[in-house]
Amino acid sequence: MALFVPLANGIQAELVFRLDGKIVTNRLWFVVVAGAPTTADLTAVGAGVGSWAASSLVPWLSQDIRLLEVRAYDATVAYPGPQVITFVGADGGVAEGSYSANVAVKIEFQTSNPPAEWWNWNFICGIPLSGVTLNRIETTFRNHIQDAYITLLDVFSLFVYRWEATRAVVDGTPLATRDHLRIDHPRIRRQFVSQRRTRLP
Repeated sequence: MALFVPLANGIQAELVFRLDGKIVTNRLWFVVVAGAPTTADLTAVGAGVGSWAASSLVPWLSQDIRLLEVRAYDATVAYPGPQVITFVGADGGVAEGSYSANVAVKIEFQTSNPPAEWWNWNFICGIPLSGVTLNRIETTFRNHIQDAYITLLDVFSLFVYRWEATRAVVDGTPLATRDHLRIDHPRIRRQFVSQRRTRLP
């Protein structure tokens, strides 16, 4: 059974993609500034993440990938708890084939300073063929993906919802509740793609 560590006043948003017949997901964490998340908060975060991804992220991916939906979960309770599914149905905007679903670009999230550590990340697949040359990520593609995630910082106001990085385990010991800090810098730190076979069935 997977370890569950709650996030106080938290929401987990899961972006669900399909590529080459495989389902690929990425997770983001948010904190409700006003307190415990309600159904309205789950709806707002799910819709906001879906709109952001459809307008800022997916247009730079291959036409072979499709963002199916965003699932927003109440992260204060174990699954299955309250959740809202936002159907998106957005196709990649680059008229090119894609690299395999196992090939991804890793974008990492640096927390506010201090401690300014790199806690969480997303693996972006659906990379158009022009986005990589000899395993090296092309600068233009890298900048588009980084800019998309920088836009996400602006989408969620600090006064309503905060996009944050979390951790559930410190020095091998599970926490009672997740540590969480505001994200200041999303960045692709590694300039090469790699195989992500462990992320797919």
